[in-house]
Amino acid sequence: MLLMQPFIWTQKNEAHAGNSGADAKTVSPQWTTEEITGAWEVVSRVYVTLLEEDTAAPDFVADIQALNTSLAEKRIIERFSDAVYNHFDSEVEGENIIYDQSADALFVYHTGDPVIYQFTFAQYQNDALGDGAHDSQWAHVETTTQAHDPILGFEVEQVRYWDEQDDDESIAEVLYWVSSELPSWFYQLKGLGVSGYALKQSSSMSIEGHQLRVNKEAISIRPIDSAALLRAPEDSFNVVLWEEVREEKMAERHTYDLPMPDKQGAAQENAEISANRDDKAEASLTEVERQQAGFLEMLMASSPKAYDAVSVFQGGLARVEQAGKTFYINTQGERLFDHQLDTVLTAQQRGCYQLNSFDEGVIAHYLVARDQKMGLVDPHTGQWLIEADYDYLEKRPCQILKSYKDGLVGLFSFEGKELVPTKYQDVRSFGFQNFFAVQQKGQWGVYEGGSRELVIPTKFDQISYCGGCGSKPEYFYAKKDGHWGLVGFDGQLWLPFEYEFPQHRFMRGDQWVVNLQRDGQELLIHLGTGTHYFNKDYDDVLVLNDFMALKKGGRFALFNRAGQQLTDFELTGVYELDNYSGQNLYIEVAKEDKRAILDASGADVVPWQRAEYISRLRQDYFLVHHNKKGQVELRDLSGTVLVPAQYDGYSIEARKDESNEWVDTNVLKVHKGKLRGWYFADEGVLVEPTFDNIRYWAPEHAEHPYILVEKGGMSGLYKLDGTEVLPPVYDSLSLQLPELLSFKQDSGYGLINIRTGKELVPPRYAWIDPVKTDKIMLLRLPYEQQKEGESLYHWWDAAQQKMIELPFKEYEPLAQEGLWAVFKDEKSFLYDAQAQKIISAPYDLIGDASNGLIIVENDDKFGVINDKGKEIFPLDYDLALRNDSGFIALSRQNKKRFWETIYLRPDGEPIFSDPIMTWSSPDSYEAPLIRAAEQEIIVGAYDPVRRNDSFGIYDWQGTERLAPEYKTLFLYNDVPRYGAIKKNHVGLFDDQRNEVLPVVAHARIAFDEKEF
Repeated sequence: MLLMQPFIWTQKNEAHAGNSGADAKTVSPQWTTEEITGAWEVVSRVYVTLLEEDTAAPDFVADIQALNTSLAEKRIIERFSDAVYNHFDSEVEGENIIYDQSADALFVYHTGDPVIYQFTFAQYQNDALGDGAHDSQWAHVETTTQAHDPILGFEVEQVRYWDEQDDDESIAEVLYWVSSELPSWFYQLKGLGVSGYALKQSSSMSIEGHQLRVNKEAISIRPIDSAALLRAPEDSFNVVLWEEVREEKMAERHTYDLPMPDKQGAAQENAEISANRDDKAEASLTEVERQQAGFLEMLMASSPKAYDAVSVFQGGLARVEQAGKTFYINTQGERLFDHQLDTVLTAQQRGCYQLNSFDEGVIAHYLVARDQKMGLVDPHTGQWLIEADYDYLEKRPCQILKSYKDGLVGLFSFEGKELVPTKYQDVRSFGFQNFFAVQQKGQWGVYEGGSRELVIPTKFDQISYCGGCGSKPEYFYAKKDGHWGLVGFDGQLWLPFEYEFPQHRFMRGDQWVVNLQRDGQELLIHLGTGTHYFNKDYDDVLVLNDFMALKKGGRFALFNRAGQQLTDFELTGVYELDNYSGQNLYIEVAKEDKRAILDASGADVVPWQRAEYISRLRQDYFLVHHNKKGQVELRDLSGTVLVPAQYDGYSIEARKDESNEWVDTNVLKVHKGKLRGWYFADEGVLVEPTFDNIRYWAPEHAEHPYILVEKGGMSGLYKLDGTEVLPPVYDSLSLQLPELLSFKQDSGYGLINIRTGKELVPPRYAWIDPVKTDKIMLLRLPYEQQKEGESLYHWWDAAQQKMIELPFKEYEPLAQEGLWAVFKDEKSFLYDAQAQKIISAPYDLIGDASNGLIIVENDDKFGVINDKGKEIFPLDYDLALRNDSGFIALSRQNKKRFWETIYLRPDGEPIFSDPIMTWSSPDSYEAPLIRAAEQEIIVGAYDPVRRNDSFGIYDWQGTERLAPEYKTLFLYNDVPRYGAIKKNHVGLFDDQRNEVLPVVAHARIAFDEKEF
């Protein structure tokens, strides 16, 4: 079902209907059934509307305008389906939500905070939801039935929540314009019961007697792959369960935020930080810490020196408290700053677009205050990027900071690189290479960041530049002695100072200048030829993206980028086409009822012919739309006819590349009425539209791509050149291995050899999946074929292309090829399929094989056998554990109830010559814990002094790295590599296990979740 009217593949462009102008037309987004995935992405903007602006105070109006300017770049991104909801707001303190409804897992954090809290739905409703958001808090709610204009192509209805008039005679209300065609179940998170997704919402509020409306409005919507939805944060994020910190957090509700700097740049320190801000929550950083410690305690000192309270390192920073004051230090124990004020996001590829913390390659840096000065810190290394010497650091677009010091200004990048020294009256970024406009003594010049010098002296009254142009011009506008001219960044004069420049608009980055005047006359200037075209001499002047047209006597003449005239005044219409970087430039032109495509030289690429209009299909094709039955002709960029005008339209099939991005293929879907075929461009093969639908199909394991066809609700398979592989007679098809295809037919699943098309297994199974080495297929019998006492599965040998039949009623393959666990007389045996015999003693349980080792169990005792069935370690152990890397721990309790554990490497050799004794069983801390890159294992051992287990670190040959004498160990990816708690004191160790800070300080956590 489509959300809107079906897409018309030969949709007409109204701009072609007339005989003049290249009129723009906005087409509402429309999608085919194939494109609608059930997952959506909506991008929204936020702005404020001032009601009765005419009667408002001018200062208040200016404040609202300034607010809207600051909100102009703010974007809220929502992605959702019927089961998952994502909400991202990259502004500092913006709320971010990841909610998997099926798992009842709700993750919430604010941009700039490193801790993500995990709620259940009920916890969020009870503890985190503001009172004013519930339906029940409103006196009235109504849904209007009157017609409303569609929003982004969706029909909407208005839902209104409101209360009675208050003392200032204003009505509190919220309006939602909702579409019932989109999911809205996630509004329950906020206690709302609206009947559709709110494409727009507007809330009333009153400030200083002025009535305002705060608006959130969708500006784009598109279907997305459901794989783009996040069900949980990445493993690298620090997730804390809400129930573990609820008591402390609920008690902190009265705590105020830290002060922000004023406009003059000084960070005020006149607010005391309540002790209640100390977050005693566990902020687990690694899997090791989560398993080994119930809380985190950490020290930072350089002398050594004890603090009243300390926090865990987050990257290169820790927060400490001393004599009632808090500040932050790095891993060298150096005091860095007092408060974190803001977060800036930067990426290696700089650009003037808003970054999100979830974007790939994004790095966060901290704007901080120290002694009433501001600076920039890298929180990952704990190093200064910009020393705290500035009165104020102001965030500017394009990842730039504007610095203020002693009444002068400069510029830095978000990485801390000085772009312009802080010694000018004012400074602006051109956004072109490394040039900046700087002001001294009221005059403007140009500073070049590469040479770090003033390359054009400060001699201009004003400077203007097209910083927003996609193609940046190599010149700027300058005013001198009351007139404007153009100056190159090399200092050369492009246009003399003899023009008027009424206002900064219609800026361009090519050779055409359209916004200057001479003696009050509007004109068009081509910089390459120097030609001036005065608007008064022509009926119309059209400056397009890649061409220019002048109209005189009702006819157009066409010019190219270089200013060359391509035609006489003979055209009745010119129409822009999409042009692509690295290709020739094309434009559609008209003479009465004929159309053609010209290139930048004026040559006819698509020759003159009677047509309704000509369009482009992506970057490789032209579509000639003929009047006759709306049929469309397909041509390549040379103008060669690929498919004659016999079909309704074409669309390019897409696939996902190695980076999971959608890219075009060499297959075009061909439309004829409701039928579909395809055109294979590589071989010029046309497959007639005889199917209900076709899809480019390149699943994992495929030797080459196919075309999946649908006809009458059934699926079939073709090669790209149109050769039939399988007719459309199957309910579904799924590739399991390069040559093996599973299919569903008549409610059952079977197997087909895709190379030969031969049916290998009839469709009689409930499901089919590859197992273990992918050489064996599991075939589950349907319920009606299952027999008591016999296996629920059959097994298919993909290599031999035959069913595996062993002389037992039940058997299952192990991960090691050729080995099976077989079941006989309520016992399990190891079976060698090649030798066709049982090779082990009977066991109650046989585990899977890994590196030739298999854990076995009899009568609640565990041991290890090898892949020959030989017993390597006897069944004398009360516990057996194996991790994903193949390390094994075998443990048993002695007569004194202590646990004695041996640790085995993946090759089966013991790491230690003697068992390690502990009070707790190894499963209490998920042994064996290893770090593969460092080839080390974390081991617990009984400490008779503490009368409890302590932890140490060894390499895989059993050599001690840190003696087992620490209550808790912390492992870091960066320096310091290790933290340890001993006798309630904390210390740090480097890569070589040398003490960075001795174990001397009291270990008490003072972790402020707002600062980290």
